[in-house]
Amino acid sequence: MENIKIGLIDLGQRDDATSIEIVEQMIEYAVEADSAGFDKFWLAEHHYAHVKNHPYTNQDILLPILAGMTDQIKVGSAGVSLSLYSPYTVTCNYKLLANLYPNRIDLGLSKGLPDSEKIAQLAHPELTRKTNREIFNNNLEVISDLLENEDDNLANNQILIPPYKGTKPALWYLSTTFNSYKEAIKYKTNYCVSLFHNFGQSKEFDKEQINAFKSEYFEAHGIYPKIVISLAFYMADTMEEAETKVNEMTAYARSISAEAFIIEPVTTNRLQEIVQHYNEEYGLDEFVFYDVAGTHKEKLKNLHAIAEKFQMLTPVY
Repeated sequence: MENIKIGLIDLGQRDDATSIEIVEQMIEYAVEADSAGFDKFWLAEHHYAHVKNHPYTNQDILLPILAGMTDQIKVGSAGVSLSLYSPYTVTCNYKLLANLYPNRIDLGLSKGLPDSEKIAQLAHPELTRKTNREIFNNNLEVISDLLENEDDNLANNQILIPPYKGTKPALWYLSTTFNSYKEAIKYKTNYCVSLFHNFGQSKEFDKEQINAFKSEYFEAHGIYPKIVISLAFYMADTMEEAETKVNEMTAYARSISAEAFIIEPVTTNRLQEIVQHYNEEYGLDEFVFYDVAGTHKEKLKNLHAIAEKFQMLTPVY
């Protein structure tokens, strides 16, 4: 467990604050995570209509604020709803960020779409749930080409993504399984599997598939891919308390037809057991947690409990 890297993901949801208050709390949350030794702080893009105090839709404006307020932690998206945006604009924005904050910017690429078909139409006239995968793949191919083939694009297409020859953001292919790993190899991305989006699927993986991904990626690029497992949890002092709360939250989410994430009821001991299982069984050593606690106070308390449990805190003298 010594080499385990732990990150946090935030969706901007708080029960007891206004939108702008939540932004301020998210900044403090990131600063505390940085000080406590967490490896990543990711923001997820969501276009909610049922959460009236939701502070943002697209995370891009917030990322430079978070990066500027922290020192070491990697900051990024988990992820950009890629079909909604110009791949040229996404590449320009994240490459510039990656050079303002070298080796600290993660660009997660998501196939997720808003529930509202009207939003999809406003973003892209041809975007539907049927065309989403094709548009996503096309945009991913463009981003990869713009980052990897700077000289060709400058000479042949008069495209320059500033700063020329600068640092590239770390690309992350977001999925719910390892079934798309060949896409990650093709476009030279890292890989994140979300356990809280894998509706109706097993929480266990095919070890041979993971090993094939690693070996084929290394053969293609001379390096191994970074692999992250993300999971959502509700933390309490006892498993009984955590399970009761998770059941209540899931029932409420389903009652309003919202996303009912797969939430793990945990204590700090149980969370450590889950991480240890995936580490020992599959050789996975990077994790990103989504804490579904309803208040900023609870999230900070849990942050420090996790840091202490995983021995991440820096001693204060």
